Amino acid sequence: MSNVLIKRAETVLIHHPRPNHLSYGTSRMADLLLPEIRSDEKRVKPRTCRVCGAGAEVRWYGSIDTHCAECWKARVRRYYRDTKPERQEYERSRAMLPHRVAMREAYQQTDAGKAAVARAHKASQVRYPEKRRAHVTVGNAVRDGKLIKPTACERCHVDSSAKRALHAHHHDYNKPLDVEWLCGTCHRLEHRK
Repeated sequence: MSNVLIKRAETVLIHHPRPNHLSYGTSRMADLLLPEIRSDEKRVKPRTCRVCGAGAEVRWYGSIDTHCAECWKARVRRYYRDTKPERQEYERSRAMLPHRVAMREAYQQTDAGKAAVARAHKASQVRYPEKRRAHVTVGNAVRDGKLIKPTACERCHVDSSAKRALHAHHHDYNKPLDVEWLCGTCHRLEHRK
């Protein structure tokens, strides 16, 4: 009975005819022992994408042999689009875990955290200029007395001890002075709808 050879990288595992007996050798030893296996092992099955049929000429991810990189990315994008509501709810619940909230608040007190918040705020202003215009218009109107800020939330009617606790919610940013005054909780709930 002849030995059976399994070759992995540079280490060779040689199976002896006796059960449960293994011996290790180098690939050079395997080449000397069974030269005919060497030529068979070098044959590699070419990759072919199941979706587009592309071969070796396109980009592939290392361990994924069934889809080329572009088809795999499209598959992942489709999955994320189809499962968006469930994932959003899951991520929200994870973000509100006490240890994550505490870590976020601690990070925001560091210099790096303050810089990150400032960068995000600046990017939001650049991305949504109509929101920025509406916010500035409301702020100026409150300052000049043209818009009166109430002392209670218009939804839950909770009295606000500090006037800054109320937010001006815009249903339409093109009508900057048409606002609903909401507490922070009601405002967050409104934006989650």
